[in-house]
Amino acid sequence: MSELSDFLECGFDAVETMLGTKSLVIDGGPAVACVAGTEKVSEDYESGGFAEGKQVEVTVSGEVWSAAYTADLDSYLGTVVTLDGVSWRVEHIDYHEGLVALDLVGAEE
Repeated sequence: MSELSDFLECGFDAVETMLGTKSLVIDGGPAVACVAGTEKVSEDYESGGFAEGKQVEVTVSGEVWSAAYTADLDSYLGTVVTLDGVSWRVEHIDYHEGLVALDLVGAEE
């Protein structure tokens, strides 16, 4: 690991402690602890439109992720996941120096 990823990992541990974690399970695999952002349920647009749906971003420690999930990140796109018992679908996934970020949308979307 690089010094930056070590630093981010320490910072992520502090965030986990402050915000708490949720349980993320991908396609029936092992549960991993993650930090979830605020769930968005729908969005109004200034031009008058409205988008219905739900979305949330979750972040997992890279070390925890790689211990549980070993396939290429892109292989998880479109996969149904469970976040604290609620079903979602992976819309986007990315790795950033020690952290895995997943954008989740409603499983029915």
